[in-house]
Amino acid sequence: MDVIKTYTAEKESGWTDKTKIEVEGVFKLLVDILGDIEITTITRPMLVELRSSLLRVPPHFYKRNPGKSVKQAVASSDGPGISIKSVNKHMARVGSLLKYCCEHGLIPNNPGTGLQLSEKQRADEERSSYSPEDIKKIVANLPLDAATPERYWIPLIGLYSGMRLNEICQLHTEDVLNVEGHWCFNINGIGDKRLKNAASARVIPLHPALIDLGFLQHVEKMKEGKYPRLWMNLEHIRLHGYTNGIGKWYQRFNREYVTEDPKKVFHSMRHTVADALKQKGVSEGIIAEILGHSHASITSGRYGKRYQPKVLLDALSQLSYEVVFPARKKRQET
Repeated sequence: MDVIKTYTAEKESGWTDKTKIEVEGVFKLLVDILGDIEITTITRPMLVELRSSLLRVPPHFYKRNPGKSVKQAVASSDGPGISIKSVNKHMARVGSLLKYCCEHGLIPNNPGTGLQLSEKQRADEERSSYSPEDIKKIVANLPLDAATPERYWIPLIGLYSGMRLNEICQLHTEDVLNVEGHWCFNINGIGDKRLKNAASARVIPLHPALIDLGFLQHVEKMKEGKYPRLWMNLEHIRLHGYTNGIGKWYQRFNREYVTEDPKKVFHSMRHTVADALKQKGVSEGIIAEILGHSHASITSGRYGKRYQPKVLLDALSQLSYEVVFPARKKRQET
């Protein structure tokens, strides 16, 4: 399908490296399953069959089976394939390709609309929030080793801000600043930092617990050492930014000291923060700004100004997990 090359060349300037690889994988599966056919021959029944085939594709097929035929694997598959969520992402991308072709007059209509499957769960059930007992375990077992300060501070920042893992990992020393008398995180996409979307760029205050625990002293130490970033142990990887090493460490820490629940991961901290603030009666607009989501209200999102740091701090200060921080400990981690 030559049109895939044309579509990709036109769209890829707006994609991240990770998205480019994901799109490449989607279209490789499309061609390998349907064949290198003309775009005009694609019908809706053909796409329904493609969707059924995707449900039987073994996870990480190309990585685990280099050189093997995906069509043969689909035909002989008797185990679970890729998730419904992944299948829906594939079908959405194929639908976007067909929409592009329709808009450019290459096909009369788009047969790829409305092919998403029900995931049988609400969006807020994809990840579970941490329970109060889970949070106590996190706090009780976090190590503070002078050689690996990120292992102590990054989970705590997640618990007390709801920031995404990559947003915390890519922080520069200059991203902690005083705004209107309040210490804040300046979350931005400057330099090699990446944002998920436009709403992700924001300024949110430091929770008083982080200040009381001495986070600003860590920031000052990094500034005195003329280090550009807060976590100099974290290495930048093109597809994962600075999250790869700390993400793997947290996964081990989480399973060993906190919970075996597969739905409870670092990202669960965002759900924990959102739920805790919601239960305190904090408005959806304030929660959205803290988490870096687009505002549901067009009026406040498009025409209203950002909330002042004091307003956000008043909301964040309501996060009280009723935990007692033990004397900071030093633990050997592998």
